[in-house]
Amino acid sequence: MRTSLVSQQSRWIDVALASGIMFVTGAIFLPFVTIGVELLHDGALFKPALDVSRGATLFKDTFQHYGALTAYIQAFFLGAFGPTLKVLKMSTLCFYLLSAGTLFMLWRTFLNRGLALASVVIWIMYASIYRDYATGPFKPWSSVYAIPFQALSLMFLLRALQSSKSSHATAHLFFSGVFTAAVFWVRSNVGVYHAGAMLVAFGIVFLPDKKTFSKKALCFIGGMALLHIVFFSHLYFSGSLGDWHEQIIQWGREIARAALQNISDFQIMIAVVVGTFEIDAWGWKAWLLLAAILLPLRMVRGRGTSAWILLAVGYGFALIGMFPYFPEWVRYPLEAPLREGLKTSFPLLMLIATIGWLISLFRTKGFGLSERMVLAVIVVSLASFLQYMPVQNCDHHKFWAMAISIGPFVYLASQLTQDKGWPLLAALFVIMWPTLHTDIRFGYRKLTDPYVTLDRPRILAGMRVTPKEALAWKAIDDVIEPYYRAHPSGTGLLLGGDEILAALAPHHRNAVSIYNYAPSEVRVNWHPDDDQKRVQFIRETKPVIFLQVHDARTKGILEAVRDLNYKVVTTVPSFTPFSGWIEILLPHSS
Repeated sequence: MRTSLVSQQSRWIDVALASGIMFVTGAIFLPFVTIGVELLHDGALFKPALDVSRGATLFKDTFQHYGALTAYIQAFFLGAFGPTLKVLKMSTLCFYLLSAGTLFMLWRTFLNRGLALASVVIWIMYASIYRDYATGPFKPWSSVYAIPFQALSLMFLLRALQSSKSSHATAHLFFSGVFTAAVFWVRSNVGVYHAGAMLVAFGIVFLPDKKTFSKKALCFIGGMALLHIVFFSHLYFSGSLGDWHEQIIQWGREIARAALQNISDFQIMIAVVVGTFEIDAWGWKAWLLLAAILLPLRMVRGRGTSAWILLAVGYGFALIGMFPYFPEWVRYPLEAPLREGLKTSFPLLMLIATIGWLISLFRTKGFGLSERMVLAVIVVSLASFLQYMPVQNCDHHKFWAMAISIGPFVYLASQLTQDKGWPLLAALFVIMWPTLHTDIRFGYRKLTDPYVTLDRPRILAGMRVTPKEALAWKAIDDVIEPYYRAHPSGTGLLLGGDEILAALAPHHRNAVSIYNYAPSEVRVNWHPDDDQKRVQFIRETKPVIFLQVHDARTKGILEAVRDLNYKVVTTVPSFTPFSGWIEILLPHSS
């Protein structure tokens, strides 16, 4: 007997709706894709993908600390459609579309169509790309690529429970394991949390069936093991396994430790748990508003128009009661608490709602099959919040981390209010309207600001930047384009952290595997002889030098090659929120 809340006959409708959702998501996100070039974060993903697309061995020849599969996916797009940042960002858009479709199909497992669609709308509304030019760029980040794999691993797990044929259940569990492992290879820290949560979710769903539990566990773990074996074998035979461990595991740990004030590994784990569930002032305001909006639905279920009256009274009370104390709300009284507050407090909100839901279940009808399925999704969504750390204040990371949890949150709201129809949809709209209003206001301003479409440098062709940035990129290209035309085999060397600069050389060769300088907060010298290797590289290849960091190491390198008479050809002041002064140095012979 089929256990899904969705009948087989209606599955094609869901697939059609998922396709439509992907189209709408693309239409909303597409105008923002090419706005802005962020030297630091865009470069961190673009440079290794570009190297791999040109035949470099990942980790061994090029630095990447976000996940091997991310680099391979992005390298495929660059190789197929052209080595430009625009192509990289379009590949990220493709994964946003895939995320929207897979999240809808996952949420349809336990939500009706109206609530599943509302969940997707909420997720789209919370996207960070609508924010202002400086803080809301369209990032080609590995977390985006992880979302559909997270959703697919859960969806196949639940489909295995729903399958009437043993062979279908076996296949679904195998692919659930494969996609679970894929999350790790896309973004390692998310993958570790996700794998642990998926094992717990597997136990919640299948442990009651003790007769076939071992067989099913073998299928699920076998899928995970297969993909891990494939990747570890590839790393071993390519000679980059040690480099992978250094760049993914050690580097990531040092970044986290530095961001959390250089504390121990054990303390980092404590900070992850405690710090993730933090609450700020906006969070308390968001909770009060949620209570004022949702509690009336619980109180007046089935009483007709009185629900709407109490809904308005509760909403008005929250606004009037808090308005005098927060003068910054004069113009946009509910935007900040309902956008920033909900995002910040969402993990704790989910945790408390889950506890309340479980208590009500055990007091009433008990814990059945459908409830086990939902709890499995909730466990995975709570684990996803751990990727907030160590950058829990980043709007982008909050958006990526909360993706899986939107549907379960709407489900919990429907259970706690005992309503699955229009009153709940109306309440959700009231709650989300300030967020939608903010997105429209900021998004419109962002889209209508004056931009210049770059045609140079070539790797940035098609990107839209401010007139000030366009002048800066023209100044950079005016120097490097004639040089590389006269020296077609010439290369470059980055002495700084903004890796997009390292990609400007058409035949870039990395002097060392970790070719960017560590961020200033990470005080670790990975290889004591790296600077000697850089000096030797300069003497042998005479590269263009992109200089950003003026510290003792940089001065030592330049002093060691003083006899080569490098000269500063152009100096570009900081022109984006994440860039510093850029000096371009050419050898005297040029």
